[in-house]
Amino acid sequence: MTINDVEFSIKIQRLQVNPNNGSRENVVTRVHWQMVAKYVDPVTGQEHIATYDDTTTLKFVDAAGYIPFENLSETDLIRWVEDRENQRTRNIEWRKQNVFKLLQEKVTPTNITIDETSLPWIQQ
Repeated sequence: MTINDVEFSIKIQRLQVNPNNGSRENVVTRVHWQMVAKYVDPVTGQEHIATYDDTTTLKFVDAAGYIPFENLSETDLIRWVEDRENQRTRNIEWRKQNVFKLLQEKVTPTNITIDETSLPWIQQ
């Protein structure tokens, strides 16, 4: 499995808003989101999913591009998150790399837990 075999998506989980920002109502100030990495094994068809939760604080600029809260779409919010996060060193690509590592661990674990019933000295 390579990173190119993985489908990445962002899901908006919840929002924080400023209920009254001057002349604007319910201005989004913080977006809680989740990056999802999905891999489907081409041989078995088994689906593996790993997630990474994060929060992005937005900077409100009262400009012509303002979208009233009731007209927002998930696509708008994902674009805002990506734009804001890509201004940072730990950008969206960095997050993809990290959630990819989590996914690799799920697909091919480097450590597994052996519970009490499977210990060699426990008689079955």
